[in-house]
Amino acid sequence: MVLGSSSRAQYVKLTNNQSTPLTMNGISISGAFTQTNTCGTAVGPLQSCNVLVTFTPVALGAHSGALTINYNASNTPQTVTLAGTGVSRVTISPATLGFGGVVVGYSSLSRSASLMNSQKNATLAITSISASGDFTQTNNCGTQLGPSLTCVINVTFKPSAMGLRSGSVVITTNVPESPHVLTLSGTGLGSPDLAETSVSALGTLAAGKSTQVSDTTVNRGAGNAGSSTTRYYLSTTASSTPAGVLLTGSRAVPALAAGSSSTGTATVSVSPYVPAGSYYVLACADANNYVAESNENNNCAASPLVQVTAQ
Repeated sequence: MVLGSSSRAQYVKLTNNQSTPLTMNGISISGAFTQTNTCGTAVGPLQSCNVLVTFTPVALGAHSGALTINYNASNTPQTVTLAGTGVSRVTISPATLGFGGVVVGYSSLSRSASLMNSQKNATLAITSISASGDFTQTNNCGTQLGPSLTCVINVTFKPSAMGLRSGSVVITTNVPESPHVLTLSGTGLGSPDLAETSVSALGTLAAGKSTQVSDTTVNRGAGNAGSSTTRYYLSTTASSTPAGVLLTGSRAVPALAAGSSSTGTATVSVSPYVPAGSYYVLACADANNYVAESNENNNCAASPLVQVTAQ
């Protein structure tokens, strides 16, 4: 039952099974419960009366009590066990939001919780809603929430460091249970950093012809990298970023844990329009930019200078 409210009355029926009147010696009740009754001072032979019990919680959580009925028969008193639960005037559902692992410096998808005014006859005044830690929030709650109405709080997680991160959304209102807390948690993950090493051309490079190149893709970062693609260029400079003429052909690189590597070869074709001369073969990791890295400017590595002959 919502704090500040009373339940509907529950009935307890007392029946006099005797052929003589039952004299009532008192009806008492304990805990957060009250009673009214129709029993009076006596209940006639084979007659009944009702005791109406109402629950009005005074605190959050479980409540217990007892209804005790005394009369002038041998089986007096009769005791009825009573139970009820006090719930807040404000309900947050769910009460916790977990965001799992998110790469440091990147934002998660938002997750939502609902804020409900559980009161049936009173408007909830909302003073403030604020998020702490590596979490931000937006909401559509406004400053007042009508009886039995719900609003939505959207939360986003952007970890600033690796490891377990915690925070909360605190809602301040005009009811005694305020403030209300939505508990938040997430884990900051290290970022991967893909780079290339050991780039070499395995055959003669000629305009309009194909050959093979080899390279090793290394994850130098602190986080795992998903699968990616390495592509190749002919460049007049040993650049750490893509430059020059893109060669036809690529290499599929599997997912790489932090500190691991993948070595492979790819068949590439040189455009027939490339002028003869000296070039570097650039191997460039994550050519499609599918992996969010801590450094996006070190994906390429160069082979020693090679000669490209004319067609």
